[in-house]
Amino acid sequence: MSLCRFALRHAAVEALRGQTLVGDNVKNSDFRALDIAADGALRDNSDKPFILIYTDDATVDGMGHPTLWENGIVELVIESGIAAAMGSFNEETGETTFTGYGVPATDTGMEAALDIIDRQVAMTLHGDGEWALLFAHLHDGITKIERKRATLSDSGTRLAARQIRMWVDAKADPVWGAELAPAHYAKRFETAVAGTDVEENVATLLGPADAPMSYEQVRARYGLSEDAASVLVPAALYPGGAPVSEIRWLVE
Repeated sequence: MSLCRFALRHAAVEALRGQTLVGDNVKNSDFRALDIAADGALRDNSDKPFILIYTDDATVDGMGHPTLWENGIVELVIESGIAAAMGSFNEETGETTFTGYGVPATDTGMEAALDIIDRQVAMTLHGDGEWALLFAHLHDGITKIERKRATLSDSGTRLAARQIRMWVDAKADPVWGAELAPAHYAKRFETAVAGTDVEENVATLLGPADAPMSYEQVRARYGLSEDAASVLVPAALYPGGAPVSEIRWLVE
């Protein structure tokens, strides 16, 4: 599991909760919200409008010597959905609307709701909230965006869903067990989730704080040749240098 991918999903979820029409119904990789059956039809399993966030494919490409620590271009998916059955009938007006949203429970209304959610997602993730700023710190830019839609009218259930698929240049995971500078994204994320139900997962992904690296591990970690390592790697790590147990790393 990648620490940065984990952080991207978590930060996006926390940033969007309470900031869109779906309220707190923002899910992290919970695929029960919207399923695709064997026949290719959409199936809705949520009782109210939702946002689902997950990471899909990732690619590390280019010159040099890529390592498994790199995350490369990660595809982050923000999926939103709303169904006509989620509306409530108002006996006084004779209209069915999505309670709390002020949007008619019609095909046009569902499309309008998705447009509003899409706009709110963009405003939030490009905003200055604590989690939005952390989300922005986890990548070096968005390289591509696609928007896709899907509809379903089956067994009397009308459902509209939309995906925002963004490809982000995710930052590489830190060295295993490295001592992290306060400004490092992993340290900021570790501090942000302290005391939450994902704190233990993040600690596992970071590795034990006293885990040193040998000279050969450093070469492998950064894909360094012998000549490059002789210039860039601290002399203490060379065979015959200081004991490996005394080596600590500060990642800026």
